[in-house]
Amino acid sequence: MGEKGVCVDQRLMTVIHFVAASDFLFSIVHFPREIVTQIKGSTAFLVHGWIGHVLSKLCAFVTDVAIIAVSALTLIFFAC
Repeated sequence: MGEKGVCVDQRLMTVIHFVAASDFLFSIVHFPREIVTQIKGSTAFLVHGWIGHVLSKLCAFVTDVAIIAVSALTLIFFAC
């Protein structure tokens, strides 16, 4: 395989790593909150005070960024 094939393989492995990291981050942040919502029947955050406020905002941010950033990075890597 030539240098072009090695470059494509490295890009593909990078994309796979990004997708794996995004899926892992999404499952750590989103699924526990979703499970509690299904069990309790309420979307109220269980941690109170300023820490709960920060965590609720952080969970929403990380969930959205994990999905959007990986999609954008994947498109950029495939375009190059």
